[in-house]
Amino acid sequence: MPKVAGETGGSPTASAPGGTAPQPWAVPPPEAGPAAGISFAGFWIRFAAYIIDGLILALLGILLGIAAAVLLGQSVATAQGWLNLVGLVVSVGYFAWFWVRGGSTPGMSLLGLQVVRDVDGGPISWGKALLRYVGIVISTLVLFIGLIWVAFDRRKRGWHDHMAGTVVIRKPDVPLTGGRKALAIGAIGCGCLLPILAIGAIVVLLFTGPIVEDIFRGVGDDLARGPDGQVEQPVEISFASLRVGDCFELTDPSDPGTAGVRTVPCADEHVYEVFFVGNMPDGAFPGDTAVLTFANDNCVPAFEAYVGVPFEQSIWYASPVGPNENSWSEGDRHVTCQLHNQTETPVTGSARDSGE
Repeated sequence: MPKVAGETGGSPTASAPGGTAPQPWAVPPPEAGPAAGISFAGFWIRFAAYIIDGLILALLGILLGIAAAVLLGQSVATAQGWLNLVGLVVSVGYFAWFWVRGGSTPGMSLLGLQVVRDVDGGPISWGKALLRYVGIVISTLVLFIGLIWVAFDRRKRGWHDHMAGTVVIRKPDVPLTGGRKALAIGAIGCGCLLPILAIGAIVVLLFTGPIVEDIFRGVGDDLARGPDGQVEQPVEISFASLRVGDCFELTDPSDPGTAGVRTVPCADEHVYEVFFVGNMPDGAFPGDTAVLTFANDNCVPAFEAYVGVPFEQSIWYASPVGPNENSWSEGDRHVTCQLHNQTETPVTGSARDSGE
């Protein structure tokens, strides 16, 4: 049978309304992939690199905390606000700088990983690096789903990679063998243990936090004193670190029993001056009255020896700080007595041997 117009050797093609034949669905262009011999980095190897970088940043954070306590005369707790801000800046700068400068943070470099543009494998810009960091924050906030996405994505991309247009590749000239493989396994194991370690650290800090704080304060106290033991620069310490002759003010005047103190040279403005430091004998807590009796028995004669006149004839007032039942159970036996004016307002100069 002869063919007619519109017929083909195969199945007849229907015409769309108006006589226009439908266009075939456009085939998307192929995604750019790594060159021969290069592969995308998977979830676990990237996880190991993040753990290594996290440990490096944690070490930097500890050093910042020590610097706050030692060099700036502040406790870690007092400086926590600006430490958090500095920590954020350090973290952003750490990742962004290494990503831009060579595509690899120290953790990535150790394991032979590199972050590049997903379209052509080129280096990323500062804008992409910062966007990638923001993406990591978002990926973490949603229960780490954006980071776990790497395990299921065909090109091993997390949400932050999609946001910034990046991929992470394995460098062909850095094989994952020997020491690098052991490092990766160790980092993965450490990362898997982190939740348990974090819970353990929280529990430990609940019981030892004050001790650690006193250690930091003690280090700062030693560096703030001159060869003669006198305070030469302001520094925050605990009551237990006070010495006779120290001039100070409370960091929290509303709670003098538990507040830290800020010692200053006596030539500077201060509220209190220590004239007695002693420890009560061990045993069961003797009661608040016994603590006060111990303070009176020791502080009254110490006052006259320090100022040069009996307490009853002096212009100065005095107050003790000693242990309560709770602090006694934690090993506190420390009693200090400090002099001040009637209104407990700032003064300058020392009352030692003043005869007033």
